[in-house]
Amino acid sequence: MVHLPHGFFMNWFGQQQGEGYKYHLLVIGMTAALLITGGGRWSVDRGVAERIAP
Repeated sequence: MVHLPHGFFMNWFGQQQGEGYKYHLLVIGMTAALLITGGGRWSVDRGVAERIAP
């Protein structure tokens, strides 16, 4: 609701009053992809789990 009036794009050059919501959509998309696919073979949590598991 706060970023919607400022449009889609980020304020790269300081020409508008506030920031758009492009960055927030990017972060939501990356988080969704990570939740669906997991951290993968080289993730930190996988290494910790392998050390803890007998």
